[in-house]
Amino acid sequence: MKQLKTFAFFIAVSLTNLIFVQSARAQLQAIPKAEKHRIILLTDIGGDRDDEQSFTRFLMYADQYDIEGLIATSIRIFPKDKHRPLDGEPQPHYLVNFINAYGKVRDNLLKHSEGWPEPEALLAVIRKGVKTGRDAPFNIRTGISGEGSGHYPLDQLIGDDKDTEATELIIKVVDRDDPRPIWIPIWGGSVELAQALWRVRNDRSEEDLKKFISKLRVYAWGHQDASGLWIQENFPDLFYIVSTGGILYSADPKLHSKEWLDTHVRFDHGPLGALCPIRHGELGGADSETFLGLIPNGLSEMEHPDWGGWGGRLKKQPGSEKQWIDVESNLDPDNLGHTISRWAPHFQNDYQARLDWCVKEFAEANHPPQPVLNGDTSLDAIEITAKPGERIELDASGSSDIDQDELFYTWRFYPEAGNYFGWIDIENENNKSTGFVIPKDAAGTTLHIVLILTDDGSPPLTRYRRLVIHCASLKE
Repeated sequence: MKQLKTFAFFIAVSLTNLIFVQSARAQLQAIPKAEKHRIILLTDIGGDRDDEQSFTRFLMYADQYDIEGLIATSIRIFPKDKHRPLDGEPQPHYLVNFINAYGKVRDNLLKHSEGWPEPEALLAVIRKGVKTGRDAPFNIRTGISGEGSGHYPLDQLIGDDKDTEATELIIKVVDRDDPRPIWIPIWGGSVELAQALWRVRNDRSEEDLKKFISKLRVYAWGHQDASGLWIQENFPDLFYIVSTGGILYSADPKLHSKEWLDTHVRFDHGPLGALCPIRHGELGGADSETFLGLIPNGLSEMEHPDWGGWGGRLKKQPGSEKQWIDVESNLDPDNLGHTISRWAPHFQNDYQARLDWCVKEFAEANHPPQPVLNGDTSLDAIEITAKPGERIELDASGSSDIDQDELFYTWRFYPEAGNYFGWIDIENENNKSTGFVIPKDAAGTTLHIVLILTDDGSPPLTRYRRLVIHCASLKE
């Protein structure tokens, strides 16, 4: 009899878990889906281990964007690093190895979210770039080669007979009948993009060139060869971000230590995490800032780099409307990376949870909450116009968590994202619903209010909503 009761209890628990998982999957399918960004990645993976760390993270968000190109570019030459090639030859086999490891955990990832691409589809868009002979003395911040640099002259890399499968892929993807822009994160050199732009300018009308350029969005981690500066000088209307902020440089060291990386990525999290290397005794992955802002989380709006988010906060380069550079943070003016790493506790927890998805069942892992702002269930920023003295209601009712975790609400005025230099006093900033009155001296300015919604899962996960208020002038 005791055995029968134990068996019956086991069956009941199993059915309960099955019902929970089926219900969770149904809820997962019902979650509003943000439009995915299209991506062509340029990476000098195989050189600095930083790119291997970044590519591990990149693949852990492969369900969040459409990956349409993976280009292995020429690597920087580090003579002291004996395990690295010394001739600058691109290393696409690193991409293959990481994608094969991703393929081994994909089935488990599909238990937690939809949209994970087949590994074969990713392998099919790998291309090998050209060897440029870049070496370590090249200054990534200024784009100037040091004395003795092995960087080839640009006329040996860009021109009529310099097309490759990589440049042809870029052109083909941009030409595809899809209204969405193409984001090009650049972790290494940019010669392949430069040649694609040269080819289009050479072969097409000025109108068609403008159409081609209008579909491109570039986010480069520094200028790692001279072609980046060439692109900016020759195509000033191209949306082009250059940053060297880094995602963790000013974050709590515990969030990027060897211990953190070993515990949450490298060990007991499947074959993809196991490939992630140690770099300088810790987790680097500075290149990750080029795509973190493309993850739909309700905070980042990369069409507005000055708004701030997981991809940092940028400002227009003087004299340009399309080129963007790092901005000093009001919170830490001496550290450019603080505009990104201020969010590090949130995006590191997010990364940790996704590594858990590689090996855990749905009921054993945490999943992000779903914020609702004033009845709007999307993750898009809401923009409104209001008058000084008008009361603005803030309501997160309807926000939910697929794991039934408790939710914590925080409403924040984000002054750096706007141009009002006073302060907004939000009443009861930790309530689900609250409000504030627009100050009289805010006339003619723009205010950003952010809902920060965090669950109490393990690890706690955070999503956001942004309200942008354009304050009418007193004359209106």
